[in-house]
Formats: sequence, structure tokens, C-alpha cells
Amino acid sequence: MPREPCYKFNAAMGFARASRLMAQSGFCGFYLAVQTPGTLRAGEPFDVIPGRRGVSIPTLFAARLAKHLR
Repeated sequence: MPREPCYKFNAAMGFARASRLMAQSGFCGFYLAVQTPGTLRAGEPFDVIPGRRGVSIPTLFAARLAKHLR
């Protein structure tokens, strides 16, 4: 699921339009699901395994973008 910038990001950056600018850039990141809980140490390898999606991450983010561009 795509991450969405919020008022906390604005506060951390020090200006009110920070989340809007981040949303417009499209570089907001996304959350991943963990299939097998465990512990990783710095430098240990891990695999990101693509799952089935009905829609792409950029498409999901674009659908949620409208609220940031009001």
C-alpha cells in the first residue's frame, strides 16, 4: 500500500506545503507485508517477493493523491 505524507511531515520539514510537494513528486514510498516474522541485523540479506496485485502501486498512489492537491 502506498504511504501518504501528512501534517507530521509538514511539521518535520518546517513548512505547510511539504506534504503537497512530496505527493506531487510521487516519491512517497510504500508499505510491505511480512510473511514470516523474524529478526534482521544490519547488512543481512532479505528477499522482497512481489505478490499478486489487482492494481499497481503508482495507480493506487495517484488515486489517493487528489486529497493532497486540494
